[in-house]
Amino acid sequence: MSNSIRSLAAALMLAAGSTLAAAQAISPAFTYQGELSGQGAPASGTFDLRFSLFDAPSGGAQMGSTLCVNNVDVVNGHFTVLLDFGNQFTSGQRYLAVEVRPDDSGIPCTNPNGFTLLEPRQPLTASPQAVHSKTTDLAAAATLAQNATQFDGHLPAFFLDAGNLQGTLGSAQLAGPYSQALLLSNVNNVISGSFTGSGAGLTALNASNLAGGTLPSGRLEGSYTNALNFSNLANQFTGAFTGSGTGLTALNASNLSGGTVPGARLEGTYGNALHFSNAANQFAGSFTGSGTGLTALNASNLSGGTLPGGRLDGAYGNALSFSNVANQFAGTFTGSGAGLTSLNASNLAAGTVPGGRLSGAYGNAVNFSNASNQFTGSFGGSGAGLTALDASQLATGSLPSARLSGTYSNALTFSNVANAYSGSGAGLTNLNATNLTTGTLPSSALTGTYSNALTFSNVANSYSGSGA
Repeated sequence: MSNSIRSLAAALMLAAGSTLAAAQAISPAFTYQGELSGQGAPASGTFDLRFSLFDAPSGGAQMGSTLCVNNVDVVNGHFTVLLDFGNQFTSGQRYLAVEVRPDDSGIPCTNPNGFTLLEPRQPLTASPQAVHSKTTDLAAAATLAQNATQFDGHLPAFFLDAGNLQGTLGSAQLAGPYSQALLLSNVNNVISGSFTGSGAGLTALNASNLAGGTLPSGRLEGSYTNALNFSNLANQFTGAFTGSGTGLTALNASNLSGGTVPGARLEGTYGNALHFSNAANQFAGSFTGSGTGLTALNASNLSGGTLPGGRLDGAYGNALSFSNVANQFAGTFTGSGAGLTSLNASNLAAGTVPGGRLSGAYGNAVNFSNASNQFTGSFGGSGAGLTALDASQLATGSLPSARLSGTYSNALTFSNVANAYSGSGAGLTNLNATNLTTGTLPSSALTGTYSNALTFSNVANSYSGSGA
């Protein structure tokens, strides 16, 4: 069937001699009579027809809505329909576009499928245009005669009330000031130009389309879900704000009048002194800069770092423990050094060690360079390093035998008969032979001339030499 429709559509045409009957003055409707032919012969049967009104033979703007007529009987090519496009004949030529579809499918006319547009559009003759002319004549007559004050049963004021307008106003008809609110309900409306008056009734506005002007401060309120960028340094804000201030720059901390800065927001380098008046404040992390203004510090909370030497001064009431052997101290210190350990006596540069401090055992040599030093008490250990000792000062004790060696220029008197001596007596002089109480003279010690008789009682003695 569709092929026959296309075949028919290719040959269908409207007779150039179509006529128009004048409509009654009270209605813009008119009767349209046309001829429909196919394959060179008049068409017969039932067809669906669609009619559209335009202001140009091609292209142009459609005037009014499309009219649809179901089940039109065509006899020997002739058909008649009643069309009403409304008041579309105010000025200018009008052209009628016709679409046709054989009515053998049962599809209602409102379904646009299957229609074929017939070319060309048909120009309308003067009868429908006369509606405008007649209306104009009546309007003119109304100003001249009291009995012509109504059109189609309406007073002239009816036609001055925009609320009675039907159809769509052309964009060119919207100009000048409007004293009443305008309601534009079609979301596809696009407005251009400059507008004045109150926009209180406008809804679904897109703030991204604000291309100029300044929003008054009273219009900024409520919650904003997107970031706001204020580029004017002169902007002043009052009231309470919520949301993220991440994008705010050039903030002045001196303007913080309430709330508490969270600990995580205190970081980086601060050029000015910070004053924390709340004793409950707790700090964590690393801090740099001068802590000159900090008070009520607890030294027991120092967990890292090194105190500069200049910070240790004054009097300390408690014991100080220095665990770093590399610590160096300079200056003068007062107080008790009882808790000091690993002291190096070689670093004593001044002062005198009190006698009561010299006690116990000393593992290293002690050098006393002051001749007026006086020592009392008992001393233990080696005195090998002692010099300029006075033997006459030895008041007690006994010299060990190993300490008697060398040459003595003065006579020694040993009053203890129990003293025993060993070694060489070669250097002894003025010996008295009668004091030899034990032992045996070696043969080599018997030499020379003996004036007294010698008695040798040992028969084993052997003699050699001359017996003269």
